Amino acid sequence: MLAMLYWAEGTKGVHSCVVFANTDPKLIVLFITLFRECYPVVESKFRGRMNLHDYHNEITVRDYWSKLLKIDTEKFNKTYWKKRSENKRFRENRWGIFFLTYISVEAKDW
Repeated sequence: MLAMLYWAEGTKGVHSCVVFANTDPKLIVLFITLFRECYPVVESKFRGRMNLHDYHNEITVRDYWSKLLKIDTEKFNKTYWKKRSENKRFRENRWGIFFLTYISVEAKDW
C-alpha cells in the first residue's frame, strides 16, 4: 500500500529524498505511519513544507501539521504562498498542500 500511495502522490524522477504531497491529512498520516512502520527511519530526517493561500493562517496550519505528524515545526521549510489565478477554477482547502520529505538517498531504494 505504501508503494501505491507513493506512486500516486510521491515525487518522480531523480531525487536524494522521498517526497509525498497532498491536501488530505488522512492520506499524509497514512503515508507517514506506513513509512515509519515499514522502514528503519531516523525521525530527524523528516521535513515538512506547506503551500498556502492568502486565506490560511500560517501558524495555525503549521501547528496543525506538526502535531498531526509528530514533526517539530523547526523541521519545516519556508512556506510557499500560492497566488490565486484569475482564470482557473478555485477550490479552498482547510490545511493547504503539505509536502512531507524524508531526506535519504537510501530511502529511494527501499
